[in-house]
Order: sequence, then structure tokens, then C-alpha cells
Amino acid sequence: MADEALLAPPMAYAAAPDSASNSYKLINIDLASGASTDVGALGFVDVEGFAVAPEGTIYAVSDASKTLIAVNPFSGRAVAVGSGVGNLSVTGEGVGAFDSLDLGLTFSCDGRLWMSSDTTGKLWQVDRNTGKATLIGNLGTLISGLAATANGVFGISVGPLPGLYRINLDTATATAVGSLGGFAGFVDAGMDADSAGNLWAVLDYSPPQVSRQSDLVRIDAATGLATAVSRTFPEVEGLAIGPVPTCATGPGPAATPVPVNATSALLLMGLGLLSFGLVRGRAQS
Repeated sequence: MADEALLAPPMAYAAAPDSASNSYKLINIDLASGASTDVGALGFVDVEGFAVAPEGTIYAVSDASKTLIAVNPFSGRAVAVGSGVGNLSVTGEGVGAFDSLDLGLTFSCDGRLWMSSDTTGKLWQVDRNTGKATLIGNLGTLISGLAATANGVFGISVGPLPGLYRINLDTATATAVGSLGGFAGFVDAGMDADSAGNLWAVLDYSPPQVSRQSDLVRIDAATGLATAVSRTFPEVEGLAIGPVPTCATGPGPAATPVPVNATSALLLMGLGLLSFGLVRGRAQS
């Protein structure tokens, strides 16, 4: 019975477009069924890259306004940290007409905050108090979702080399763990780990497959193989389950030694969280 409890899919927070507010909304997803419940409007556009701080505060990023935001899990309302909208200081570093970065976000087990881009391959360390992002390097592969366990940080790559990677935060190096298996064609991924260290992800196919539902999967951290659990509606962004555990004292599981770098190519939420005022992010043009 205890083993079954550990295997039970948890609840998670994510973001989705909200036509009623002309922004994005916070949603709560049952990973077992894909069923979701609206929490409330975030007040920012193109919200992605969710991460949960050690004390339970939820952070996310608005790619449209290049802003680190803190999210109230009870109302959905978000505020820009530090200097306000644009606090990441990465405007102009994206691609295309919308300056797109498609950002992933996670706290490592030592409490540091990290951000990746699946359009540029960059890895940054982010100051959670000011929002300022400091470039660490280029991972050499397009990492979308980030997640941390007590044994390290993982990322899901999109594009020509999709799969699970282990991330070396000090050197900005991505090492391939393995393919997700039968899942291909996704353009964005949100990822997080549960309290037992299991990796979960939401795979988004829109666009171009605008009507295709997002897949909710569980990922084997040792092999990269993904197992389908459920589906939810299209265009779900980010994934937040809970805070990362403290760092393990021993080594984590070994990854397949295929290094890739620039040269080669919540449930515990809200205890310390006060009510937030609604801050409107700049709408994506």
C-alpha cells in the first residue's frame, strides 16, 4: 500500500491561455486523469517555466515581457519581483518577431534558481529577489522544461535532438540520458519532480498541431523513457509539483556518456506567501 502511494500521480500547477482575461491563467492539473481546475488569471502573457522555491513560493516567467513573477497559488495572481516588468534583462536575446526564448525554470537542490531557453540553448542563473538573469553558457541543445531532484538537474530537449538530458550547472553542459521513446513532435515541455524524485512532464504540440492535446508523462531518470499517464488540453505551459528535496550526499544515477555542449552543436505552497496585487504584463504583440 505504501508503494502504491508513492506511485500515485500527484497534482500540479501549470499555465494556459485565458481568453477571458486576455492573459494566461493558473490551472491545477490532476496528473492521473488530465482533468484541470482553473485557479485564476495570472495577469501576464505567455507564462511558462514554473518552479517552486524551498519554502514553497511558486515562481514562473513571462516570455512575452521577459519577467520573473511570483504566483499566488490560491488566486492565481502574480507580481513581478524586484525591479518589475522586464526584470530578467534578456530582452533582445530571443528569436523571431516575438523575441521568443521559450523558457524553462527550476530550483536546484541547493536553492539556486536556473533558467533555460529552447530557442537559443542558453542557461542562466536567476536572482529570485531581483529577477536578474546571469548567463552561464550555451548547453548546445535546446532545453525546454527543467526539473531538479536531490541528485541533480534534468532537462527535456526539443528540436533535432529530443530527449532527457542531465544538466551540469557549473559548466552549462548537457549530457544525454536517453530518448523519451514514442513521443515526438512536441514543441515545448514543462517538467518537475515529485517528493519521491519521480520526473513528470507535460508535452505541448501547439503550434503547429493546435488541436492536439498535451501529453502528461512520467519519465525514467535513468533511461529517459517516458510513459504516458494522461492527456490534457492543448497549449499547457510549465509544471510545478512541489519544492525540490535537499541535496543527496551520494552520487545520482549515471547518465549515458554522450556530452553535448556549445562546442559540439504544490503541494507545499503558500505558507510564507502573502496576497499579491494584480500586475498586468505587457501583451505579446
